[in-house]
Amino acid sequence: MRRRLSGRALAGGVALFIAAAAGIALAPSLRGDPPSASPAVLHRIAEKNDRAAVEAAAELREKSRNAAEATDALRAANEAAPAPVERN
Repeated sequence: MRRRLSGRALAGGVALFIAAAAGIALAPSLRGDPPSASPAVLHRIAEKNDRAAVEAAAELREKSRNAAEATDALRAANEAAPAPVERN
């Protein structure tokens, strides 16, 4: 004997089928790699990276120069200072 489907059951089945079909259709676009950036955007990013690298290099040179000057000043001060007197 066959059971008759009620209207609700039939509507629920159709709704479930449509939701599953939409999920399968949208799934490939939801995963995978995002679209790549345009050449103009990539060029702007490269220019910003180049500017940042130049600024960072200048900052490192300045820090290095300051450290070398401080070391030289400390060495000169130590050489100019009188030798400590030892007492027994």
